[in-house]
Amino acid sequence: MLDWMANEATMKGISPEGYQGGLIIDEMSIQQDLQFRKQKHNIELIGFTECSPESIIFEQIKSNNKERTLAHVLQLVFLGFTGYRFPFAHFPSHTASGHELYLLVWKSVNVLSAFGFTIQYICLSMGHFNNPFPVHHKLTQEHIFLTSENKMRNHLAEEVLNSEMLHLMKFYKSGLGDAGTKVGATLELLQQTSVLIQNFKDSRPITDSSDERIKQNHDVLQWFIQNISLLVMGKKIGLEKIGLQEKFSMTVNSVESLFKVIKQLRYCSGVNSVEQHLPHFEEQVCLVGDENSEQIRFRAKTCCKVLPFKTSNDASLCCGNCKKLKTKVQTKEQKCDTDEKNNNDINLNDNNTHDNEVILGETDHNDLSNILTKNFPDCSMKMQTFLISQKMALERNPNGRRWNTEILRLCLTLYCRSPRGYSELRNNNFIILPSQNLLRRYKNSVYQEAGINSDMLDWMANEATMKGISPEGYQGGLIIDEMSIQQDLQFRKQKHNIELIGFTECSPESIIFEQIKSNNKERTLAHVLQLVFLGFTGYRFPFAHFPSHTASGYELYLLVWKSVNVLSAFGFTIQYFCTDGAQSNRDLFKILLPDFNTINPITCSFQNIFSPKDSQKLFFIMDICHTIKKIRNNISKSGDGAFSLSMGHFNNPFPVHHKLTQEHIFLTSENKMRNHLAEEVLNSEMLHLMKLYKSSLGDAGTKVGANLEFLQQTSVLIQNFKDSRPITDSSDERIKQNHDVLQWFIQWETMIKDNSEITNKEKHLISHQTREDIISSIMGFEEMCIYKLKCSNASIIQSLVKSDP
Repeated sequence: MLDWMANEATMKGISPEGYQGGLIIDEMSIQQDLQFRKQKHNIELIGFTECSPESIIFEQIKSNNKERTLAHVLQLVFLGFTGYRFPFAHFPSHTASGHELYLLVWKSVNVLSAFGFTIQYICLSMGHFNNPFPVHHKLTQEHIFLTSENKMRNHLAEEVLNSEMLHLMKFYKSGLGDAGTKVGATLELLQQTSVLIQNFKDSRPITDSSDERIKQNHDVLQWFIQNISLLVMGKKIGLEKIGLQEKFSMTVNSVESLFKVIKQLRYCSGVNSVEQHLPHFEEQVCLVGDENSEQIRFRAKTCCKVLPFKTSNDASLCCGNCKKLKTKVQTKEQKCDTDEKNNNDINLNDNNTHDNEVILGETDHNDLSNILTKNFPDCSMKMQTFLISQKMALERNPNGRRWNTEILRLCLTLYCRSPRGYSELRNNNFIILPSQNLLRRYKNSVYQEAGINSDMLDWMANEATMKGISPEGYQGGLIIDEMSIQQDLQFRKQKHNIELIGFTECSPESIIFEQIKSNNKERTLAHVLQLVFLGFTGYRFPFAHFPSHTASGYELYLLVWKSVNVLSAFGFTIQYFCTDGAQSNRDLFKILLPDFNTINPITCSFQNIFSPKDSQKLFFIMDICHTIKKIRNNISKSGDGAFSLSMGHFNNPFPVHHKLTQEHIFLTSENKMRNHLAEEVLNSEMLHLMKLYKSSLGDAGTKVGANLEFLQQTSVLIQNFKDSRPITDSSDERIKQNHDVLQWFIQWETMIKDNSEITNKEKHLISHQTREDIISSIMGFEEMCIYKLKCSNASIIQSLVKSDP
C-alpha cells in the first residue's frame, strides 16, 4: 500500500510540500461477522480484531478472551498540504482504545517517513456522538431520539444544552477540519444555553446588581432578540441568502429600519403559464393597485418566495425554480401584451417594428410548441423565440427575412460592444443573424445631438415611467465620465442640409472662454464627455454627451450645474456628483470645495445653488473603483522604497487566493486600467493569503506586518462598497467601518508629516491625489448617507454608488 501511495504521488507530480501533511484517524462501526476467505489453497477465518501485536497483548492481559469479533474499522489516511489524500492502512477493531491509537500513530509516523512522507499534525475524525473520548459523561440514546415521554424530562433537555455538550461540539468541529463551519451556528446556540443553565443552577447568592451572572444572562437575552427570522407564505427565509444580516440591535430606530428593509424585499411573482406535468400549484392574485382584479399565477412547489437583492433594476421578478415552469411559446396575443408591458430599450422606427416581427399563426404556433416542448423540455421562452426565428430565416430569402424585436435588441447590443466580433459570429454559419446594415438602421433611428436636449430628457422620463421607477429612484447622482476617441472630421447629411461635424462643442460659455484663451476658433474633438443619471434604486440613463478636447474644470462646472437645473425640471433630483480621478475632475473638485485639506478634512458637501433652501446639500464622491485602482498603482510604482509589498511569495501551493494570476502582479499599461485586477490584489482573499504567508515566515513575519495592516483597510472598503444590502440607518456598521478606514489613512499622513526625521515625506506616502480621492470616496458617501437618511425614509445601496455599471 505504501509503495502504491508513493508511486501515485510521483505520477500525479505532487510538489515537495505535498509530501508533508497530516495523519487522519477515522473509526467507523460495521456489522459483526465471521467469514471464510479463500486465497489460493489456503482457507482463513477472518473477522477478528487485529490492531497491532502490542495492542493484542494488552487486550489479552486485560481480558480472558483471546479473540474478539470486530465491530469497528479504524482507517488511517495521509493528507498532504497540497490536498493529496491516500488511505494507506485500516485495522479491524472493537472500538480502539487510547493505547492502541498511541502505538499505531507512532508506527505510522515512522513507516511513512521511510517512504518520504512527513507527518506534521494528527487529526481525529469523530462521529457526532459515538465518541470514544469521555467529553460528555451522560449522553445516551434518550437524549437524541426523543419520545413523547422523554420530551417531558427536564434533565434530558439540560444535558443536551449544557457546557458538556458545548465541549463535545467543539471537539466535533475540530475533527471536521474545513467543514467545521457547518456547526458554527450550533456552537453559538450552545454557548448561550450553557450560560443560562450554569447560572440558573448556581447556588451562590447574588448580592449586587453588578453581578457578572446578571450581565451574562442579559447578553443571552440580547442574542435571542437579535436573531430574527422571516416567514413568507409559511416558508422560513434564510436572511443571509438574500443578502441580509440575521442580527440587529433592538431599538426604536432599528425596528423602523427593519421594516424599511422588508419593504424593499423583492418577492417571486410566479409565472402565468405552466406545463401540467410539472409539479406546481395555482394561486389567485390581484394586480398591483387594483384589488378587485383577478389573475391566476403558477408557482413551483420549491418556490424561493423571496429574491436576493440585485444591483440592476432590470432583474427578474421570478425565482429560478419558477422559471423552469415557463415552457410555452407565446401566441400572437401574448406577444403583443408582452411588448406593451416591456417597452423597447431601443427606440425602433414605428414603420419597421411590426413589419419585422415574427408573428406565427395558430397552427404554426401549436406545431412548433409541441416540437420544442418534446425535444427541448427545459427550453426557456426566449430560447424558443430564437429557435423559431432560425426556422423562419431558413425558409425565407435573405432579403425578405423578418426578425423579432427581442432578437434585434440582443444583436444590437452585441454589435455595439464589438462590430468585428458580431461580424465573425454572423459569418461562421452556425446561426443566422440580422445584417450589420439592418442593425445600423435601427441604431440610427433616433438621432442624438450633442449637448443637453429636451428629446433625450423626455425619453429618460418616459423610460423611468414605463419601468415603474419608485420615487426614490428619481433621486440619485450625476456620473461624469470622459473617454478618448479618434480625431476626425466628417460630413453629415440630414434631409437637404450638409453639415461638417467633429468640432468641440461643450457649451457656449466654455467655447467663449476657449476662444479668449487661444487664437484657434475651432478644435477637432479628441474626447467625448458623457453625463449619466444614476438613481438610488439603480436606474441608469446617459442623458447627454459633449465632444471635447479634454474638458477643463470650469467647463465641467458650467455643465454640472446646468444638468442639475435641467434634470430638476423633469422630476430628477441630483444629490451627489461621482467622477474618476482625472485632472479635469480634480479641478472641478477644487472649484466646488476650495478649502479641502487631506490632513484635516472637514466636509465633501456644498450647497445646491438652485435650491430655494440653503440647507439642501450636494456631495462630491470620487468613484471607489478608480480609487482602489489608484491605490494599487501607487503600490506598483513604489518599488523597493518605504511603501512596498513583497510580491515574491505568490507561487503558493495552497488555493488561498482563487483568482491571482501573473496579470495581477506584473502590470502592463492595459492591466493598470482594469478595476477588477486592482480589487483582487487588495481584497479579503489577499489579506488571508498574506496572513498565511506571515505565519510561514515565523519570526521573520514581522516584515509584512505593515502590509497586513494596509490590506485590512482596503479589504474593508472593497467588501463594503460591493455590498448590495441597503443602508437604512446612519448607525449601520458599514458606515462606521468605512469611517475607521478613513481615520487610518489620515493618521498615516499625520504621522509622516509630524516626523521630523523623515526628509522626503511624500516618498513615504501614497500620492496626494490618491489621498484626496480616498477621503472624497469615504467621507462624501458617509455624509450623503447621514444627510439622506435624516431627511427621508429611503435607503441607499452602497454598491450602486459608482460610475461603472
